[in-house]
Amino acid sequence: MLGSGSIIMLHELRAMGKSIRAIARETGRSRNTVRKYLRAEGIPERKPHPKRGSKLDPYKDTIQELINLGIFNCEVIYERIK
Repeated sequence: MLGSGSIIMLHELRAMGKSIRAIARETGRSRNTVRKYLRAEGIPERKPHPKRGSKLDPYKDTIQELINLGIFNCEVIYERIK
């Protein structure tokens, strides 16, 4: 997905009378991409991605306790949660 600045630039180039092919050549985008964003109404909003959990989520409390005790060595922390 193109950023809003790139989309605005595509519309400005089209308003200057440039063809889709010329815009594609100038911006380095494919003609289909240029056409898609010129046909779209306004600037499409990005959909938020669902937040994934970390592999360390089950161990976060234990890790935090070890850090509070002054244990910062990652190998020691790994051995304790293993």
